[in-house]
Amino acid sequence: MATKKIIDVAKELLEERIVSFIEPSERKVESARKKVEEAKENLKKAEERARNEQEQWLRLKREFESKINANKTSINNFKKKLSKASDKVKGKYEQKLGELEEKNRRLLVKVGKYKDEKVEKWEAFKNVFLRDMEEIGSSLSDLSKSILK
Repeated sequence: MATKKIIDVAKELLEERIVSFIEPSERKVESARKKVEEAKENLKKAEERARNEQEQWLRLKREFESKINANKTSINNFKKKLSKASDKVKGKYEQKLGELEEKNRRLLVKVGKYKDEKVEKWEAFKNVFLRDMEEIGSSLSDLSKSILK
């Protein structure tokens, strides 16, 4: 994301430079100064946005990893409870726990592999990821309720 924004700012500078060759010399200098200042300001803003987006991603990534680890802990706790349960109860819940464990593992891999993308792709990734996290959490909650019965 940040690289794209910096490239866009560089393109603006180049376009401004080309236009400045056409203007009369007195206006060229003043126009060039203004455009350089604007470009510097745009570059600062783009860099700041890139830093903010990177910080936001790192915060969210830590939050996701924390939730994934909490899910992993819950799954392991359920497995411990199941180890003491009857074979009938084990058979009923072991497969579901295995599926949840695999989904949780895939989410961890997904977070680790994610690369910076455009804002639209980032939002879509975040929404799908949050939905998947919610699904696992809900399934664990349902399992907890049914095991405790």
